[in-house]
Amino acid sequence: MASSYTEYFQLNQWAAEAEGKADRAQLTELSARVERAEQAAEENRTALEAAEQAWRDQTSLHLLKTATLSTGGDSFQFSLAGVDWPLWRLVHLVIEPKVKDQQGVSLYLEGGKQLLSLVGYGKTHIVLYPWHSGDWPFQGWAVSGGWSHFEDPRYFSSATGLTLTKSFPDYPLLAGCKITMYGEK
Repeated sequence: MASSYTEYFQLNQWAAEAEGKADRAQLTELSARVERAEQAAEENRTALEAAEQAWRDQTSLHLLKTATLSTGGDSFQFSLAGVDWPLWRLVHLVIEPKVKDQQGVSLYLEGGKQLLSLVGYGKTHIVLYPWHSGDWPFQGWAVSGGWSHFEDPRYFSSATGLTLTKSFPDYPLLAGCKITMYGEK
C-alpha cells in the first residue's frame, strides 16, 4: 500500500524504507491516472491552440496582395480587382514610394480622381473603409495618424485600381516602389 501521494495528481508514493512489492492494483490505477492526466492536458493544449487561432483570424492583418515596380517610370498601377471588400472591416494599404531626391508622389483612383499627395520618400499607411452595401468598394480613407476623408460612395464606383504617379516632371518613380494591401477583420 502507498505511504503517501503526489501533490497535484495524487499518484502513489512509497517510503524508501517500505518493504515488499508494490500492489499491482495500485500500479494499474497509477497508470490510468497518468493516462487521464496526459489526455486532459493534450485536450487543453488543442483547445487553447484553436482559441488562439480563432483570435488571430479575427484580429490580425491578412495579406491580400502586393506589387513592386520593377523598372522606373512615370506611374505605377495597383489593381483592386479580386478583393472581396465586404469580408473586411478595414483594408490597409502600405505604400513605399521610391523617387529621386525625396520628391513626392500622388495617388489616384483609376479614372483620374486624385485621392491624395504623398510627400517625401517614406512609407505611408492608408486605411480604406469598405462599403458593405451597394456596388462600391469603399467609402473613404484615412492616412494613418492623420485625417480621414469620406465621400459619397459613388465617387469610388469605378475604383478598380490605384495609380501612383510622380509629382514632379523631372523626378520619375524608381524601381522598387511597393504597395501592399492587407485586410483586417
